[in-house]
Amino acid sequence: MAVTIKKKLEDCIVQEEEEVRLEIELSKPSLHVKWMKNNVVLQPGDNMEIHAKGAMHSLIIKRVAYADQGYYTCETVDDKTQAKLTVELKKIQLVKGLEAVKIYEGESVTFNVELSLENVEGVWTKDGIKLKAGPHCHITALGNKHTLTLFHLTFDDTGMISFEADGVHTSGRLTVSEPTVKITKPLVDTEVPEKGRITFECEISRVNTNVKWFKGTAELEPGKRLGIHSQGCKRYLQIDKCTCEDPARNIKIVKNLQDVEVAERENASFMCEITHDEVEGQWYKNNAKIKAGDNVKIKQEGRAHMLLFKSVKPEDTAEIKFTAEDVSSCAQLRVKELTAVGLWV
Repeated sequence: MAVTIKKKLEDCIVQEEEEVRLEIELSKPSLHVKWMKNNVVLQPGDNMEIHAKGAMHSLIIKRVAYADQGYYTCETVDDKTQAKLTVELKKIQLVKGLEAVKIYEGESVTFNVELSLENVEGVWTKDGIKLKAGPHCHITALGNKHTLTLFHLTFDDTGMISFEADGVHTSGRLTVSEPTVKITKPLVDTEVPEKGRITFECEISRVNTNVKWFKGTAELEPGKRLGIHSQGCKRYLQIDKCTCEDPARNIKIVKNLQDVEVAERENASFMCEITHDEVEGQWYKNNAKIKAGDNVKIKQEGRAHMLLFKSVKPEDTAEIKFTAEDVSSCAQLRVKELTAVGLWV
């Protein structure tokens, strides 16, 4: 009596890594059954089992892969059945994404991404440009974990870091900031003979940083006796012709500035006298520093400081201020405009 297939194979759709079971039922028990895929006879293995129990026969694939899809046939001596197995790729999901990172120049940073599947190729980008592995950029992938490490960062490395893989996308902004400047070598107390030269030295943590020097609360500016310069991370203040008054001078104004009113094209002069000589002074016009030039003369004679404007114009009208360390004096300069016939307005 012929052995026929009572319950035939049915088309099956499964997702990769799932288990799939193909099953038939014969008209009567028989061991003369073979399973084939795309006309190739199948044999049991680590991932494939073939079972027979009475009239029931089954083929089990424990963990189906995309390569397992195809047409499967089960046949007896007298009958056969065929069905199509379709394997859908498992959708990749993001388990751990990127986050914004803030870091200082010179440091290194590592970005980590974790996916739901292993052995997936991904691409790292910065501001849309693909990153390539190199001395300052390490890219690794181990299982479902993807890592990007950037070394010796600079301010120009600031940007948007992104990772993409088969429809999965994640981004995080990298911000590289200049480190806080610190004084790595402070000033030390120093003694110097009168009329001698002294140099104060300190060292800071970053090269391209401006510093200010103070004596008490008064900011120091370069001048005849004061030199300010830098070399790498080192900063220097040099004072020539030191006097006993230099450590703590109590400078006062002896003669304040007086308001000046002149006609257009005339000269205007200001004079301020202080209690000490060999003191650097600074002149201001409406809080802007005044520099000597063809029409501006600045002079110092001992304790007297003079400022001369030549051939003034109406627009020279302003507040004039003189400062010396932590003292100052102010006055007004008024310029009268001439009419067409030479009269004052």
